[in-house]
Amino acid sequence: MKIEGENFPLVSVCIPTYQHAPYIRECVENVLRQKTDFSFEIVIGEDASTDGTREICLEYAEKYPDKIRLFLRSREDVIYIDNRATGRFNFTETMKAARGKYIALCEGDDYWVDDNKLQMQVEFMEKNPGFSLIHTNVNHVNRNGVVVLPAPLNYKDVMTHEEVSGVITVQTLTMVFRKDALGILPAEFYKVFNADLFLVAMLSEKGKVKFINAVTGCYRKHEGGIFTGINYKNRLMNRMDTLNTMLHYFSSSRVKQNMKNAISKSYGRLLYADLSMHNYSEFFRLLLKTIYFDITNFRFSFVHLINHALKKLWRK
Repeated sequence: MKIEGENFPLVSVCIPTYQHAPYIRECVENVLRQKTDFSFEIVIGEDASTDGTREICLEYAEKYPDKIRLFLRSREDVIYIDNRATGRFNFTETMKAARGKYIALCEGDDYWVDDNKLQMQVEFMEKNPGFSLIHTNVNHVNRNGVVVLPAPLNYKDVMTHEEVSGVITVQTLTMVFRKDALGILPAEFYKVFNADLFLVAMLSEKGKVKFINAVTGCYRKHEGGIFTGINYKNRLMNRMDTLNTMLHYFSSSRVKQNMKNAISKSYGRLLYADLSMHNYSEFFRLLLKTIYFDITNFRFSFVHLINHALKKLWRK
């Protein structure tokens, strides 16, 4: 395989990390174990953790100076979205620091399980210049690494921008994409909660998307109440905000329709959440918003819309 240059790696593995002390070693070690016939670098962005993550990253950077480039961030640079601190600055700056032709992602609490992951994905990308992104299946694990959801993804092996955007979930820890497909990130990217949805849609504008139905990594689901009703609703509303921003950003009429469909489905899930929590006043307020959204975007009659909203609700 062609190497881009003596001091220029073919692939940059970007690891943004914050408060991942129990997990970051496993993440870095599994990247270091990758078996490739090309050079790759590891770019770690450490976002001023206070739990020992920074010290662990410094240890690895000192141990592997020719492989690891460590960038130490300050909390003064944190980007806030809806008054909440995010890792967006660290995430984007870490990608910008990549020197490779390709970028692979793996957040510090996730990890890879296939030592040939990079080799397999990069070989495909080198042979298929019409593709901008390749991803794979994953296992979802708990904080102890126990599989709680095995290989949940089942997609076509080749998809287009219109088929991907707002429709499928791409786990960032499995992604490899062309750096030149990234381009200059728009202002909207820094304002949405779900950066992964936006990123995949942008990358898929530049080429086709390849899916390999093999597990190459593990996405770690943290405990601590993230599945409670209130947090579930917050996640849905954050996703809807992202989809709404994407609806106005992307020009493809089919992609816009994807966004409308996804927002409509999210309204149905929110309705179900309110009903299951016996939050009837919020349920009826949201029902009116759902009706207004669907009338505006799908041109349903009022009677048809009521039936449509109730069907969405009872399907949950």
